[in-house]
Amino acid sequence: MILIKYFQKIKSSITSAEYYLEVLKKPLKTSLLFFASTILILGLVNGANIALKKLPKIKDDVNLALNDLNNHFDKNLEIIWADNQLELNQDYVNIYWPSTIDYKKHHLPKLFGIISNTQEPPYESNLIFQNSSLIYINKNYLYSLQSATQDQTQDNQNSKEDWVEYPLTTIFDGLGSYSLNKQILLKITATISESIDKSFPKIQIIMAIISSILYLLSKSWFLFIESILVYFLFKIYSFSFNFKKVLKLCSNIMIPTAIIETASNILYSDLTLPMATIAFWTILTFISFNLKNVMSKKKTD
Repeated sequence: MILIKYFQKIKSSITSAEYYLEVLKKPLKTSLLFFASTILILGLVNGANIALKKLPKIKDDVNLALNDLNNHFDKNLEIIWADNQLELNQDYVNIYWPSTIDYKKHHLPKLFGIISNTQEPPYESNLIFQNSSLIYINKNYLYSLQSATQDQTQDNQNSKEDWVEYPLTTIFDGLGSYSLNKQILLKITATISESIDKSFPKIQIIMAIISSILYLLSKSWFLFIESILVYFLFKIYSFSFNFKKVLKLCSNIMIPTAIIETASNILYSDLTLPMATIAFWTILTFISFNLKNVMSKKKTD
């Protein structure tokens, strides 16, 4: 019985001006309680969607990236950190993007990174002439490209101003001497993959809780900002509503808005339209003008 009344309220909040007349007569806390309880439920739904649908995909992508790293690491390659500098047993190493990342689609450089067994900076290296790269590492520094887009030409990458440098002594501070080869890398990636598998159920629970809380906070902030904007718009269009009435109105409109947004996120995960904003202003426009007409008729009667 309670659920039936609850869903009837949600249905009325989309189309019924009379429903909002009743809402405006009730205390503000009634509207805020309806808002908070519904948003909390939707927050749990969104959190569950992230934990059960999106996190497993991220986990699979991470494991696939680790496999790509293992496959691309040459069996004869050895990377050594000793005497405060990096050494390779070959001239250079190209670090490719994981297969899950389409660098062309995202307009990224062709390579994720290049490791050079020289002291040449990227803007003086022939390796950068041959391939664009997001990062470049030589014996002493790691360089990061400031404008990381594929559209940037290789000539643009030859300017010192296009790179930010970080000393390897700072990055590897306290590491001591270290050697990385194929066998060691396989052990490291296997340990990482095993740790992810073991901790994944806990990560899902934590992410579901965090997502629910963040959803409630974000919608509360959205309600506050939109209510201020609606209040001033009502002033312009001569709606005789004080801020408390506007808050009652907006908090109830936020319910179907959040439901539409949640359903869109679940059914169409790649949708980029701001469904919350579109739904909120569409429903608000429909309700407010119908509400004004109903109030005008009641005054006439």
